[in-house]
Amino acid sequence: MSTTVLRASTFIDTLGVNTHIPYTDGGYANIGNVTADLSYLGIHQVRDQISNGASGSAPLSSYITVAKTGVHFTVNLSGGTIADLQSTLVLADQLNQAVPGSVIAVEGANEINNWPVSFNGVGGLQGAINMQAAIYGLVHSDPNLKGVAVDYFTGNGNGGLAMGPDPSKTPGLADYDTQHPYPNNGNPPAGWVSRAQALPNETSSTAPAVYTETGYSTNGGTSGGVNQDVQAKYTLDLLMDDAKNGIAHTDLYQLMDPYAAGSPQGNDGFGLFAYGNQPKEAATAIHNLTTILADTGSTAGSFSTTAAAYSITGMPSAGNSMEIEKSNGASDIVVWNEPAIWNESTGTETTASTQNVTVNLGATYQTVEVFDPLSGTAPVQTLSNVSSVSLGLTDHPLIIETEPQSTTTPVTPPVTTPPVTTPPVTTPPGTTGGGGSSPDTLTLNVSGDHWKSDAQFIVKVNGQQAGGTYDASALHSSGDAGTVQLSGNWGSGVQDVQVSFINDAYGGSASTDRNLYVNSIAYDGTTYAN
Repeated sequence: MSTTVLRASTFIDTLGVNTHIPYTDGGYANIGNVTADLSYLGIHQVRDQISNGASGSAPLSSYITVAKTGVHFTVNLSGGTIADLQSTLVLADQLNQAVPGSVIAVEGANEINNWPVSFNGVGGLQGAINMQAAIYGLVHSDPNLKGVAVDYFTGNGNGGLAMGPDPSKTPGLADYDTQHPYPNNGNPPAGWVSRAQALPNETSSTAPAVYTETGYSTNGGTSGGVNQDVQAKYTLDLLMDDAKNGIAHTDLYQLMDPYAAGSPQGNDGFGLFAYGNQPKEAATAIHNLTTILADTGSTAGSFSTTAAAYSITGMPSAGNSMEIEKSNGASDIVVWNEPAIWNESTGTETTASTQNVTVNLGATYQTVEVFDPLSGTAPVQTLSNVSSVSLGLTDHPLIIETEPQSTTTPVTPPVTTPPVTTPPVTTPPGTTGGGGSSPDTLTLNVSGDHWKSDAQFIVKVNGQQAGGTYDASALHSSGDAGTVQLSGNWGSGVQDVQVSFINDAYGGSASTDRNLYVNSIAYDGTTYAN
């Protein structure tokens, strides 16, 4: 179904967050909190300005401390002259030399609609373009920044400014287009972070792009605040939307609320951690997500992905999915829905209705686990020998992880419930009994009570699944019955036949009750009544 397939390590590398390490009068002053918070999140990419201790800012050693934990930096850069740009790039050089590979990108001017630029005496959009060209030339000619990408400036097309050129079509400006698509008014993220909305200067839907700021505030912010629960749900949705749309990097704004409520500096509420460094629900959700998707295999960053042949029925209009693969062969199918769940006028969260979908896995798997990043890191459901999974989607991603090896090709099933077991079958004397030249034949006579869908079942002989998944479409109330015939060499003597009813359902009355009836079974021509 989905054309987006990413390695788990690649997906996690799309996750970033803004920090304010230069601040020395708030939460960021404790650099140990910064490294601990990033480790908890499982995020290894940050975006920040870079300082050297001048004018009360943080010293370069603070950045080196963070980089030594494996964190990579996108450095935001601006200046009125070439000399100004060079003075900041010297610091980026020093950081990258102290911890090789710690600088992965240099970004152009920040939000020129909010902070107008003037470069060599030229202001407005043209000044930003001239500055961007200078940054591009300086970075790509710097031997200490070899391989470092250049991100575009932000704010073009806003605040009365014209739309800037498309950097993917204009040589010498940027390796990645860039923008800051903040969802407004507590809206779901999909529409706001879509390429069409955020990158209207692009003529391609696949050109390299990053979003270096985006997120939700729990304190009003600049675009309408939400509560912590909505921040957590919509942040997970947003990260999935961006990865699905090919956004190479998303820097959430921001790591922590740097100041206390009521402080002169204000508290915009965008932090994943509250002032005082307590994780908000969004931080916990991201921690759970990166823990579930972690891949520590030796080939985590180099193996070839292979798209699973999954499909989804019942997907709501605001639903989406993508596949994330691990180096051990496990596949994580992420399914999410984005209904509106925030009422800005009342400042309250609304409860999303449950949308029931069926994920057909494309094969039968011995072990399938379902995870909910809002609930924790342990599976909320573990299934055995299934080829499809029923999910109740609400407003955030659920993850279906299939084990590496499949056992057989499926037909279409939901999830397992406790089995209905028929009595053991004894091979009648004089029959081939398995092991002979002729296969054994097992015939089931079944019917069902239909409610919303037919009863479905699988069959196991001596503990091994025989065939795929079957529907009992004949109505028991009408006296009808259908047959399912299976063949195999199951051996002589007593055979254990198990019929597992896998989609039992009850709506509270006799007319809203789905049931399965095994009326009889026949083994090699001998019938056994249930």
